[in-house]
Amino acid sequence: MFYLFIISLFSFFQLRHYGLPLHLIRELYETFRSFRIRIADYIRYRKVTSNVDERFPSATPEEINASDATCIICREEMLTAKKLHCGHLFHVHCLRSWLERQNICPTCRALVIPPENGSAASGQQATTPAPAIGNPDPKISMLKAREAFIQTQIEEPAEHY
Repeated sequence: MFYLFIISLFSFFQLRHYGLPLHLIRELYETFRSFRIRIADYIRYRKVTSNVDERFPSATPEEINASDATCIICREEMLTAKKLHCGHLFHVHCLRSWLERQNICPTCRALVIPPENGSAASGQQATTPAPAIGNPDPKISMLKAREAFIQTQIEEPAEHY
């Protein structure tokens, strides 16, 4: 206890005469920012997993058989599964463990819960959901969009100053 008093007294005089060192301000800011992000992630996780059964419908046996019938998270065969808004299927326990780390679909990277106001949530880009099972691969559409962007860059020469 005496040691704590001595350290506190030294710190008080240090701060009073010299002020707060500038190199500590950035570290304090980063610590509080990290803490705020972790709290927001935890609240988001609790919100998503509080009612998984109501939020995500159960997949029918036809949907499971039409897809790969393998959970992409644990790589085991699915007998029962939950269906995300993007159409991908996962075990319930696998989905819960995934949502502890991420709030996006592990297959297509679409947000598990779309933002309520239609804008991006917490600085992340809002992604469009992947096509339903049986539709074209989303990687192909990404390649087409990239090719279109490159083509517009070629057709429109940059202005030189």
